[in-house]
Formats: sequence, C-alpha cells, structure tokens
Amino acid sequence: MEQMKYSSDMIKLWTDHMLYTRQAVVAALSTGRDNKANDIIGVRLLKNQSDIGTLFGKRHGAENGQKLTSLLQTHIRNASAALSAVRSNDSVAIAKAKTDLYVNADEIGKFLDDLLNTTQTFTTHMKLHIDTLLANVAAYASGDYPADVDTLDAYVLSTTKMAEELS
Repeated sequence: MEQMKYSSDMIKLWTDHMLYTRQAVVAALSTGRDNKANDIIGVRLLKNQSDIGTLFGKRHGAENGQKLTSLLQTHIRNASAALSAVRSNDSVAIAKAKTDLYVNADEIGKFLDDLLNTTQTFTTHMKLHIDTLLANVAAYASGDYPADVDTLDAYVLSTTKMAEELS
C-alpha cells in the first residue's frame, strides 16, 4: 500500500510539473502578458520541485531528496531563462539557456542513474524531457499550433514515462 501511495504521489507531482510548465510557456510567450503571471507560476514550479525532492527523500534519504530538489530547481530557473530569451528573441541568450538546460538535465540524469543503479535510464529521460520541451516552446512561439499540440503530446509522454520510472 505504501508503494502505491508513493507511486501515485510521484506521478501526481510530475503531472503538476507538466501543467505548470505549460502555463509558464503560455504566460511567457503570450503577447500583452506582464511578468506577474510568470513570477507566480515560477514560484509554484519551484515549490513543485521541492515537493518532488521531499517525496523522493522519503524513499531514498533526505540528503538525496535535497540534492534532487536543488538540481530540479536549477532546471526550473534554466527553463525560465530560456523562456525569457525566446520572448525577447535573443539568440545568444537562447543558445546559452539551451546549453544550461542540457548540462543540468545531464546532472539530474547522472545523479538519478548513479543513485538508483540504472544504466542511463534517467540521463536518457532527462535529455528527451528537454528535447520535447524545447520543441514545444519553439512550436508555440512560432504560432505553429499543430506542431505545438504534437510536441506537447511528446513532452507529456516523455515526462510521464520518467515519472513512472521514478515511482
């Protein structure tokens, strides 16, 4: 029963992550929106990462939960920087943000793979998570709404699979 609760809680937290990430994309890239929405959603996303780390720490030790929280919160800050760069159409900042996202994703993946004794499972999941997120942001930013839907579906699928592996 405890395993079931842990699994459902972990999947719920990653579902929240996807929901608030999508809200962040729409808020950041919609014209006429101020940064207040971005700030509120950003705070909620950071809390979500803390919640994931806290839950993870209950199963894998508090120190590991804190490490995961730190890595995931860096992920959110990097994604926020990427959205700001896309919104301002700053190609140099976009390139830096992409690099930062992939470096952090690799750190998260390696941390989880090492801790959970898996062979590149989470490194692969995190790379796909960033690939699909960036594809979705590009599609939404360009107004290619059919591609936006397709890439959002891919993002949800990849993130859900990762959540299932963690649970």
